Amino acid sequence: MKQSLGLLLVLLFFGCGTAPTTPPTHHDALIEKWIGKKKQELIKALGPPTREARLPSGESTLVWEKPNCYISFDTDKQGVVSTGANNCAGRENN
Repeated sequence: MKQSLGLLLVLLFFGCGTAPTTPPTHHDALIEKWIGKKKQELIKALGPPTREARLPSGESTLVWEKPNCYISFDTDKQGVVSTGANNCAGRENN
């Protein structure tokens, strides 16, 4: 439990870095196509995540780390993708 909370705090800390953010008027196609889909479908398509933080409520954050960037998705307690972030958008090798 403490380890999951620590991982979540680390993810939140790095999520608040100086990386460019996507304006709300622009949607990332990779993220958008997974909203509403099951977590297992996402894992089947992208492979196992580098990290996963699970909350006691059943919600989770999945992170795929790539060189110099990451892609993350949040799931609700039913295992459905609710949000995501693509820190690799616009970079080569994403």
